Amino acid sequence: MIQSYLDAQRGPRSTTRFILHRTGRTSAAVWAAGHRVTDARATSYTLGDDVHAKVMRAFVPDLNRLGRLNPWAAKYTEAKIHAVVDGALVILQAALNENTHTQLRLDDDD
Repeated sequence: MIQSYLDAQRGPRSTTRFILHRTGRTSAAVWAAGHRVTDARATSYTLGDDVHAKVMRAFVPDLNRLGRLNPWAAKYTEAKIHAVVDGALVILQAALNENTHTQLRLDDDD
């Protein structure tokens, strides 16, 4: 039922009245529906959390394994892991941070 509603809300001609969003992961997940700013914040937080979990669960171990299998590729894989974990994920969190838009607008005035 949850997946059906998500599919409906994401459709190009959606008529759903609320946004269904999740907080938490796996068996600890809690689903809620709403259309307020707090629902957008929860959705944004969940996105950041999901991407971080996916990177740490799949991307990092796969590249670490590749580096162990091919020592010549180890420096490259280590650089990619650092670029994603220390760079891209930090940028994603900053973009999802509720104060980012306000901060950018203030910086533009200087």
